[in-house]
Amino acid sequence: MSRQHFRRGLQTAFGLFLIACCSGCDYLIVGWGANGYGQATAPEGTDYQSVAAGHQHSLALRNDGTLEGWGDNQFGQIEVPDGDDFVAVDAGDFYGLALREDGSLVGWGSNQYGLIDDVPEETGFIAISAGGMHALALRQDGTVVGWGDNGYGQIDVPEETRFTAISAGYFHSLGLKGNGSIVMWGTAVANDPAPTGNDFAAIAAGVTYSLALRKNGTLVAWGDGGSGQTDVPLGNNFTRIAAGNSHGLALKRDGSLVAWGSNTYGQTDVPEGSDFIAIAAGSFHNLAITRKLSFFPAQVTTRHFSGN
Repeated sequence: MSRQHFRRGLQTAFGLFLIACCSGCDYLIVGWGANGYGQATAPEGTDYQSVAAGHQHSLALRNDGTLEGWGDNQFGQIEVPDGDDFVAVDAGDFYGLALREDGSLVGWGSNQYGLIDDVPEETGFIAISAGGMHALALRQDGTVVGWGDNGYGQIDVPEETRFTAISAGYFHSLGLKGNGSIVMWGTAVANDPAPTGNDFAAIAAGVTYSLALRKNGTLVAWGDGGSGQTDVPLGNNFTRIAAGNSHGLALKRDGSLVAWGSNTYGQTDVPEGSDFIAIAAGSFHNLAITRKLSFFPAQVTTRHFSGN
């Protein structure tokens, strides 16, 4: 499957969004929130097409199919693999996961729970999702494979179910079916199931809560809302969503950003502007891509505590 197939707007877990390539367009990364390890200090360059935010590190995919990482490297999580055939990248807590053009997977960083050793060796994957300490991958036939931590059943993928999108949180996972309905497995918050209905277009799993985007552009949230992360903004003009530990991030149709929930590290102090095209939410920091080169220098909010 060609790289162009993947660049039509594929969503993966923990806030990764791919964007359509545009001949002659330049894309600049902006970061804000916790920056104790430089994870919100965006690298220079204007050739990025997607971003992924982990716990204290960040990853990006360039237009030429190569990867870049920055931030905490305690487990080698920013030592990205070589190659120019990558079509998607995502970041878990202390590891990275990428999808190659041939449909194969590669992982790096922390190998806790077998996150790296147990990466499936097969090909034929079309989407990836790196959760906190578990990962998911979507096959061409709509089936899903999971590996890593399974203390809460978060990799016990429902059998005989076909999905079109996946999202791995921390203790639970989400799957979007072709009919627009949501399936949840693992444990997020007891007795708080996924919303019913078949009008959903995108999903994003946080730590103990989840977000979903309806086809009409409205947002819905469920699970733990102790920090306001389930108090989603009103309106029907949203096009992308991303879920951090206890904050949410969304992209509006006009290209502007909105965030809600915990703001301990400035993660909901979104930069101004209306030229954003992609977003990613990490544990306590966010990344976004803007197409406007005259945009002010990458904004980094440094209200962080040591180690974040």
